Amino acid sequence: LTSLYFSTNGNIRGLFAFFPLSAASFLLNALPVVFTGDGHTLCLLKDERNTKNAEKYFGISYNLYKGESFSEMDGELFEECSSGLFAPEISVARLMRAEEIGDEEEIRKIISEAENDGSAIYFAREIFCSLCLIGDREKASSYREFALVNGDDADEMRTLVLNAFLNNDEDYLSVSLKTAYALADDCYLKGERKFNRNILDRIKIG
Repeated sequence: LTSLYFSTNGNIRGLFAFFPLSAASFLLNALPVVFTGDGHTLCLLKDERNTKNAEKYFGISYNLYKGESFSEMDGELFEECSSGLFAPEISVARLMRAEEIGDEEEIRKIISEAENDGSAIYFAREIFCSLCLIGDREKASSYREFALVNGDDADEMRTLVLNAFLNNDEDYLSVSLKTAYALADDCYLKGERKFNRNILDRIKIG
């Protein structure tokens, strides 16, 4: 299995990413258990909240597979869910949508919610990326440790580029943007490719 692009665990990226929402819903009704985002724990879908969260999770994943970036999807898939199954995964998807749209107010709202409920640690690197995009150098500094990555994939390279963007490091940007675009084009999910390229397109040198 491959995990969702926005999964907190990269080892199973794209859980059911190739399933239409109707098929995912069928499985949710047919199976007594479903894997949580960490890839190790089975969780019973005991209530309606968990079922709705799982449907959003699979729906976003399928749309990424079809080639839609977060900003192109139905906004109902990103309605706030502060708890329950897949809540951190949906929160990071909401954050990526806000980044792509350029909605600073929504970015700050999502970060505040995550910090208040303790879930920020699950997607701290994406929080760092979003703070770089809105130019909040002071707050980004508290997440900088999560940006210490190698640049081995599109996510990591985007993080490094955004860090350089925040710090006006034009020398690094001039040599790294080409690599970042190339890694973006290597992403398995078409929507993931589009999202990364849309973010990189907003980074200007000079």
